[in-house]
Amino acid sequence: MINAAALISVLESEKETYQALLDLSKRKHNLIVEGDIEGLQDAVRDTERTVITMCNLEKERQKIVGLSRSSLKAPQRLSTIIRSLDEASAAQAQALREEILSIMNELDMSNKTNAELIKKGIGHIQFMLSSLVHDDNPTYSNKTNPQKAALRLFDGRA
Repeated sequence: MINAAALISVLESEKETYQALLDLSKRKHNLIVEGDIEGLQDAVRDTERTVITMCNLEKERQKIVGLSRSSLKAPQRLSTIIRSLDEASAAQAQALREEILSIMNELDMSNKTNAELIKKGIGHIQFMLSSLVHDDNPTYSNKTNPQKAALRLFDGRA
């Protein structure tokens, strides 16, 4: 039998931890936009600590539902476990599950946005660096026709 109170307590802690991850992701978004690399490094360290906390909570939740690493049976889905609880506990656990899923979806979108911002920032930096570097020597292939050097925004005289 599953201890419903313990499961609900862990689910509440997981919800709070996912919310903390979402808050950190939003903080990282602002730091990326501002170009605050040191602040971003701090936020990444905070995220790593929060993920470790989440892993520990997940292990605790697995203990509550009777799973172990050496268990040969497949883990049950949380929705299946919730159906096995009494009505009041099931309603509370289901509400927490839905809140967690909502936070996770928002976190996923925020992380994708951050990744896109970082890609665009890196692309911009690469463009600027390649614009500043001038190659006086054309490159040649095995063919007799020389390959043209990439067109540069600035020449060596700038």
